[in-house]
Parts: sequence; C-alpha cells; structure tokens
Amino acid sequence: MLRDITDNVFALERPDFRLLGANVGGRMVGVRLPQGEVVLYSPVRLTDEEAEAVRARGNVTAIVAPNKYHHLYVADAQDRFPEAAALFAPGLEKKRSDLDWSGPLTEADGPWGEDLVPHFVGGFPAINEFVLVHRPSRTLIVADLLFNLRAARGLATRIYVRAFADLGPSQSKLWRLAVRDHNAARASIERLLNEDFDRVVMCHGEVIDSGGREALERTCGWLFKS
Repeated sequence: MLRDITDNVFALERPDFRLLGANVGGRMVGVRLPQGEVVLYSPVRLTDEEAEAVRARGNVTAIVAPNKYHHLYVADAQDRFPEAAALFAPGLEKKRSDLDWSGPLTEADGPWGEDLVPHFVGGFPAINEFVLVHRPSRTLIVADLLFNLRAARGLATRIYVRAFADLGPSQSKLWRLAVRDHNAARASIERLLNEDFDRVVMCHGEVIDSGGREALERTCGWLFKS
C-alpha cells in the first residue's frame, strides 16, 4: 500500500518493475499540497484498493508524466482520477498522441505554488525530464535523473548495471549519450543544485533520506568537466 516518505510526500512502490529485462523497481510519488490537492508523479498501475488509498490523501488534481519514458500508466491514472489534469514532458504529446493530455509541464509561475516547484532538465531532448522540489520537506523528486540501486538481483540486472549504471546513487550512462547541449544541461543542474533539498525520491532504487544534494552533484559532475 502507500508508504509515507515524509510529511505530505508518499509513494506507491513496484519492486518487480523491469527495464530491458533488469529488475530496477518502480515508484509513483504523491505530494499533498496545502489545500489538500494531490499531485501524482510517474503513475503506476493501481488496484482498486490502492486508488482508494490515494483518494484518502486528497483530491488528485494532477497526473505528471515526467519524461518521454514514464508514460505507461497515465491512461490508467486518468481512468481512476478523471478530473485530474494530465501533464506531459515536452515531446511526449507526440509519442503518446493517443492520450487525452491537459497541457505541458512548465516552470513558468510554478503551477502548484511555492511548495512544489517543477524544474526542467534541459540539454537531453531524447529524455526531456521534469523533476519536482517539495520545499517544505526539502525533497527532490526525480524519474530517471538519478538511480539508487542497492543490489543487482538476477543475470539481466547484473548485465544492465554493468552496461548502463552503477550500484548506489548513480546516473544511467544513457544520459551521457543523450546530451545534446552541454551548456543547457549544466545550467539546469546548477539551478537545481541552488534549491535547498536533502532527500531524493527517485522512481528507480532506494530513497536517499539524507545527502541527496551531494549525491546529485557527484553523479552530474561529468557535465562540469568539459
């Protein structure tokens, strides 16, 4: 069922979610705003019981598809929460033109007020990820910008880790291949590092309860070497 990460930030986890055959786990993150609205980041498929548990947290007003790859269960979330706005990362509306989108994710004016702030990670057009900063709890919420796999279970997972990532806080090597504008990428990470966060909740791997800012700075250090 739902797991409380910290005040007003909760998660629904799928430990057996696979990527390219590798068990990397999956996690939907929910944020409850001051007026009781709930934002769902990277939805997973929900059972009836899980959907009711989410409704008990508040009225779901936004379903966030944070990059071009985290979209598999948007339609399921829309069926569960038909009044919520479905917001897409740039380019996803073309990839998933079959979905009934409400509009694009944007940094302009902070659509959820000062408590929950979206940041666009520029320079990686194949990914186009939006991350969220929940300022009251000093929590950064990311999809694929950061992984934190603690063990490689099974042959496919060991192969994936060796080829694409590392154990512990890391960034997939695919990000390095996807970068097209180093200046935009550096500027995005610099702006993000100016935010006051300590915890990182990612969609793949264990939550970093403390030291998350330093972990992000280390994993993105390659952007500042060229």
